[in-house]
Amino acid sequence: MAKINELTAQKIKAAAKIVDVFADAGISLHRQGSSLVCLCPFHEDRHMGSFIVNARGNYYKCFSCGASGDPVKFVMEYYGKKYPEALRYLAAMYSIFVDDEPAPQVVKREPRQPEPPTPMIYWDIVMMKPYLHHADENPLLRWMLALPYSPEHLANLRQMIEVYCVGTSLKGATQGWAMFPEIDTDMRLRDVKMMAYKADGHRDKDRPAPWDPNRKYSTNWMSALLKRVGKYNPKTHHIERCLFGLHLAAIFPKAEVCIVESEKSALICSAFSDPNQKIWMATGGKEALKPDILKPLIEAQRDIVLYPDLDGYDEWQERMQAIGYQRMSISRKPKELAIAKDGAKADIADIMIRLMHGIEETTAEIACRRLNIDGEQAQHLTTLIERMNLQIID
Repeated sequence: MAKINELTAQKIKAAAKIVDVFADAGISLHRQGSSLVCLCPFHEDRHMGSFIVNARGNYYKCFSCGASGDPVKFVMEYYGKKYPEALRYLAAMYSIFVDDEPAPQVVKREPRQPEPPTPMIYWDIVMMKPYLHHADENPLLRWMLALPYSPEHLANLRQMIEVYCVGTSLKGATQGWAMFPEIDTDMRLRDVKMMAYKADGHRDKDRPAPWDPNRKYSTNWMSALLKRVGKYNPKTHHIERCLFGLHLAAIFPKAEVCIVESEKSALICSAFSDPNQKIWMATGGKEALKPDILKPLIEAQRDIVLYPDLDGYDEWQERMQAIGYQRMSISRKPKELAIAKDGAKADIADIMIRLMHGIEETTAEIACRRLNIDGEQAQHLTTLIERMNLQIID
């Protein structure tokens, strides 16, 4: 097969439209905000919203499996073609002459019909009741309640731990683990995330599994434990996760919704807020900010403010734009308050804890931040400032 010259290749790429190649593949797109969505054609996708097609940017992206690209990449991945073959395929679609070889036949496919969804399963919220009120046996809650809050903020935190229904696993391999229930606005229990923490409030990620010392075991789900004992069958029912703290939207219907990544951060931040004005929820991970998990808030037309970790701003900004909900924004407060001591992966709760301890930037740290220098340069400047007792001039 003759090589396609670069000028012709650019002409094909300029002509190819992402919405056209999806239509050609028989994949139906549906409008959602400023983007088009469909089930991901590259993995077994059952829930609409994780896969977006951006007509203006001429690209597709799946936030679940990571598939992404332009029209050429789609033809390569979807039909299993090599780069020159994909270009010839698109040339045939747009009647662009390449050479004397016969153009490949454009195959029209019938739209893929999704399998009928299995019923969603819920559990009675009363299941959490035996695991409440055991803070003394929970390393995370012990650490959290010992932070130097004001009496008012400590009282707020104690109350919100109750309202979030945060529990403590009481036996077995997960004994002492924090239990974060995901409860929807109808007060139905969707699932419970269970996580191991150390006495200093950090995740116990290196905890060995009791059945295999070479494996790490620091996170589990109630649904996985119920599956193990035959009380949940994913072949007959499915679970749809929700935000940690989603049920607060029903309890405080007029409050602004603030969303962070970790459940721990949502709890800490709740100590400093009047829940009638501001409530905190958590996605449980950077990659979990998706249209389907935000759907109840969007349908209720709630005001949403995102507080990503310091290293997650670009990704959450991209996801927010893809979702296209006009009443959602990203707070710059964590970036404004962060200092070098916080670290690149800190979040708003880490910063608030540091402020509670009264830890501020040194003169040298302020100067290095303003001059945007680090490493050896920062060491030299720090030495100069400390030895000469230099001051910051505002």
